[in-house]
Amino acid sequence: MSVKMNTAYFIAKGELPFTKFPGLLQLQQKNGIQMTNTYSNDPKCAEMVATVGALTKDEFAEKLQNEARYISVMIDGATDASSTENETV
Repeated sequence: MSVKMNTAYFIAKGELPFTKFPGLLQLQQKNGIQMTNTYSNDPKCAEMVATVGALTKDEFAEKLQNEARYISVMIDGATDASSTENETV
């Protein structure tokens, strides 16, 4: 199961579509990784990504609450082709 969770994390981190998940798992099986076909579809990938995201958010919030003395927030604005302001936080 950890192979599937790591693959789902790779997809999320690379901003790849969830539909790449089954193909990446097939590639890993072709390279000799043993796993079952259970949870090998894109809806399950989305569920795994949501779970990893929630756990990461909780760990980060706990560290902020218990360890951080100061917090810094960076904001960057840009205008796209339609003259709409976009903010990245």
